[in-house]
Amino acid sequence: MDKKLDSHFDLEINKLLLKSKRSQSQIITTVLIILLVLAAIVIVWQVVNNTVQSSTREVEERSECIGINLNIEKISGTDVTVRRGAGGPSGPVNVAVLVEGFPKEASIGDADPLETHIYTHSVIIPSGKGVVIAAEINGKLLCPAADSAIAP
Repeated sequence: MDKKLDSHFDLEINKLLLKSKRSQSQIITTVLIILLVLAAIVIVWQVVNNTVQSSTREVEERSECIGINLNIEKISGTDVTVRRGAGGPSGPVNVAVLVEGFPKEASIGDADPLETHIYTHSVIIPSGKGVVIAAEINGKLLCPAADSAIAP
């Protein structure tokens, strides 16, 4: 009878151990799934955060170009007369002059609102060549072309 009782007791213990092992494996599986989900959230957050930050930085830089009003008033020989109208950031903005056929841009210098500058090119600007002006912010950001003209 002791043998039957022992074998029955062993059987019950084995059943409990099996249930316990199943419970442990379910808990471990749940914890692993939660960790995987958290890792995925962190990865997605890093990608989204970096994208938003770089876009914000670019928008901030480009917003400085909005409203800058530059006009080519006259092209004569080696001179390009540029006038800065009202608008854009307060204070001076550097003006870049690009002449077609000359690979390097040249700088007039800082132009305050409602100020006129004359840029003197190193050689006579040939007739029919395009001249483009653009604002340059902080010495690194070249805004889109503000005005262009063809040399007479």
